[in-house]
Amino acid sequence: MLDMHTDFTMITAHFGAHVIQCEAHEIVTQYKKVSTKEIERSKESILDFFDTPDPVSDPISDKLKEDDLQTAARVSVALEKFVEEKNLDGLAYYYEGEEGSDARLVMSNLIVGNSLLTGAGFPMCGESDIKTCIAMLIMDRLGIGGSFAEFHPVDFKEGFVLVGHDGPHNIAIAEGRPVLRSLKKYHGKPGFGAGVEFKIKEGPITMLSISSTYNGRFKFVIAEGESVAGPIPPTGNTNTRGFFKPDVRTFLHRWIKEGPTHHFALGIGHHADTIRKIASYLDIEAVIIP
Repeated sequence: MLDMHTDFTMITAHFGAHVIQCEAHEIVTQYKKVSTKEIERSKESILDFFDTPDPVSDPISDKLKEDDLQTAARVSVALEKFVEEKNLDGLAYYYEGEEGSDARLVMSNLIVGNSLLTGAGFPMCGESDIKTCIAMLIMDRLGIGGSFAEFHPVDFKEGFVLVGHDGPHNIAIAEGRPVLRSLKKYHGKPGFGAGVEFKIKEGPITMLSISSTYNGRFKFVIAEGESVAGPIPPTGNTNTRGFFKPDVRTFLHRWIKEGPTHHFALGIGHHADTIRKIASYLDIEAVIIP
């Protein structure tokens, strides 16, 4: 996924942000220090916040298992301590680790912890997509959410595209109570464990993709649509029925022609003009999909 690659000096030049390259073992070290008392407290907090329904139809999802809850709770505590120790404002991450190692267990089970943090104003972005992390931060500071997302299957008959991902998500903009399921296999990464499932609040939505151009600049690709009621696949991932004018086929053609990355930040409300103004202040090219 070469569209994820970013020159960190570009981030500093365009946004004024200082990028710190951390190591996976720093989170693993915190994971090893977590006490039993902290784990139990984290488990209680997670179960108070998330629903844990029985599985429905998806073959790789199960009802949340105790082992997966235990791991998610322990990693969540470690992640919070790591963020506090490093004094971070956001985190883009990806790390595979050796099969069976603590590193793989920890780095593939950040989803619950990072969804809680993202919902609390600390954006976290999977697949090391720091550009989308910036997009999520912009949306969060505007008070409109900012959830990690990409386009899923398109339903040309009903005219919508499923918008979502397997984590991290902004649970502050969820429609109803978010769900935790145990997944036998994660999307786009090794490992297995707890997955977060919900859809974005119904109503107007805005998307922001930050891509890089051939001449070493950033570009904002912005679009508005609607999150509409309807069933979503019970896969342990976020999914939202996204409707876009004039129709889904025409919209996707227009979106892709502007050269976005396949990830973007998804927020609630229609705020394309506001985000374009931010791009103007930063002297960054911006386009709103008509």
